[in-house]
Amino acid sequence: MVIDPNITVHFIKRTKYCKIQQSGIDLSLKELSYLHPDMTTAIGEIGVKECHSMPIYPRRYPRELWFFLGPGCYDFTCNEYVKVPKNAVAMLIQRSSLNRCGAYITSGLYDNGFENYVGGVLHVARSLRIQKNTRICQIVFFETRHEAQYKGKYQSHVEFTNCRKGRTAFYPSEKVPRRHKK
Repeated sequence: MVIDPNITVHFIKRTKYCKIQQSGIDLSLKELSYLHPDMTTAIGEIGVKECHSMPIYPRRYPRELWFFLGPGCYDFTCNEYVKVPKNAVAMLIQRSSLNRCGAYITSGLYDNGFENYVGGVLHVARSLRIQKNTRICQIVFFETRHEAQYKGKYQSHVEFTNCRKGRTAFYPSEKVPRRHKK
C-alpha cells in the first residue's frame, strides 16, 4: 500500500524544489552524466565495472541553467537526500510532463534502510532542453512487513553512481566521440 506523502515527506531532506503531490513527492534534477553507448559495461556478482560516463554541465540560457541533451541515456542524481525507513520501500516514477517530451526514467527499488541521494537513468528519444533543478520524477513509498535493513555499497555514499566520470564536459547534441583501438 502507498504511504501518504504527508508522512513520507519526513523521510526526505527537502529542498526548495521538491513538492508534495497526492501520492508521492516530486524530486528535482541535480546533475547528469552521459552514458556513452560505445563503451562496454560489465555487470556481475562483483558489481558494475567499467561503466563510462561523462558529466554534463548546464549552460546559462539566458539567466537560468539548462542542460542541452541529445538522444541517448543519462545517469542522473536528484537534489533531495532520502532515508527509507525499515517498514517501507520506495520507487522513482517519471513525471508525465517529462514523458510527453519524449523522455522517461528508469530506476531500481530503494530497499528499507537505504539512505542517500536517489537517481537513475534518463532515456531521451529526441533533443531535449531541461532546466537544472526541474522536478523530473516522483518518489513513492510503499509499506512492507519485511524489516531487514539495506547495507549495500551505496549506503550514505557521497557519489551515488558507480560509473567512472570523465574529465571533460560533453554536450551530446555535438558529435559523439568514438573509442579507438590502440
